[in-house]
Amino acid sequence: MVTLTAQQHVQAAIDYIEAHLDTPLPLDRVAAAAGLTRYHLHRLFQAHYGEGLKAYIRKRRLTWAAARLRSSDVRILDLALDCGFESQAAFTRAFKALYGTAPGRYRARPDRRYQSGLRPPSPPGLAQRRRVLRDPPQLVEWTRPLQLAGRGIGVAFEDQAAVEALWMSALEADPPAPGDTLFGVTLADHPAIADTPDRCLVYLAARPDEGGPGTGGAGEGRIALEIPAGPYAVFVHDGPLETLLDTVNYAWASWLPRSGWVKSERPDFERFRADAILGGPVRLELWVSVERADRAGDDDNTRQGERAAENEPPRAG
Repeated sequence: MVTLTAQQHVQAAIDYIEAHLDTPLPLDRVAAAAGLTRYHLHRLFQAHYGEGLKAYIRKRRLTWAAARLRSSDVRILDLALDCGFESQAAFTRAFKALYGTAPGRYRARPDRRYQSGLRPPSPPGLAQRRRVLRDPPQLVEWTRPLQLAGRGIGVAFEDQAAVEALWMSALEADPPAPGDTLFGVTLADHPAIADTPDRCLVYLAARPDEGGPGTGGAGEGRIALEIPAGPYAVFVHDGPLETLLDTVNYAWASWLPRSGWVKSERPDFERFRADAILGGPVRLELWVSVERADRAGDDDNTRQGERAAENEPPRAG
């Protein structure tokens, strides 16, 4: 008889959920597929994933629904029922809590940047989430604009191969010293980057822009960018670069919806020493731009904004 580790039990539950997103998912059936009682699976899942089992299933179904909104003309009511919601209103509330906008507006404005929803983790990604859970984010107020420059591309969500190719090109054109600070910036759009049907965001491989040639990535295609001051939730990614998207996904889809903060329109950025991509230890800061919910023009989030007021960030920068 093969004895599974706790992480393997959780992964078995995740795999079963992925195979049955469009069918009823009684928790007893999920627990049986994982080889555990429902009570035991609940405890293990929360400890390893940082998300309750029911919340995970709901967010995965909402992510599946978002993909259908982008790719088909399915009625929102039918989609709500397919996802296990009893009404379109309940589905809309849950969708807005995860994506920051209603399903109809999400479908009508494909050009606007939205998060990619909750992605299922691979086994290494599940281990990475446990590391992130041990180190909750710091809330930091960045007090002055950040001037950066570098090279940029338009990418789809989670297009890691394109981002890696961009960094290789940027580093080859202007090699950094091991101790240099580098920035990977994600933003909704930039006038220097052409729009395409598949583009969800703009990614910039950048350095501090001190005004001289080569300071932010020399040569043709150099793009300057000012990141405004404001509050950020700062997550530490301490693990392989291959699991960085799992840290990003935890920040956006698990931590943010229950934090009392909402996503700001300001860019997000990764900050790290050049050692991290030159063969040294990988330790990277993920700065997610946030704002108080009651300042975001959304009355539905006022209660979250009141909670956020109890946790005002320290000032930095």
